[in-house]
Amino acid sequence: MAENFIDVQLITTILAPRVQRQGNTYIVVNENGTVRTNSAGENLTLAEAVAQEAANRPYLVRGQVKSGGGGSSSIAHAIMPEDNNLQRIFGKHSDSSYANALCLRDPRKYAQLKIAAKNAGLI
Repeated sequence: MAENFIDVQLITTILAPRVQRQGNTYIVVNENGTVRTNSAGENLTLAEAVAQEAANRPYLVRGQVKSGGGGSSSIAHAIMPEDNNLQRIFGKHSDSSYANALCLRDPRKYAQLKIAAKNAGLI
């Protein structure tokens, strides 16, 4: 579970033939039955074996989204028809989703239309 596998049963099936219980611990062995060791020369722990399988089979591990990359959220790209009708963008009966999309797509044009809407008395 620590490695966030897509299918825990599958990774259990993969590792089961190479894991032997010895008392209260588990020993990881190679195909020929010899005990596997880690880089420090110690017996490989079950957690280390699972981590190695995750590294060797990344397609069995769920993807992760790491936050804090400094990027901005994506905005769905939709082609909008050019509609400079001030009453659709500003005022009592305006379309807020259209106005928001216009502001995100073309902030300069939105600012110009906002000035025109103030002059027309819509806002």
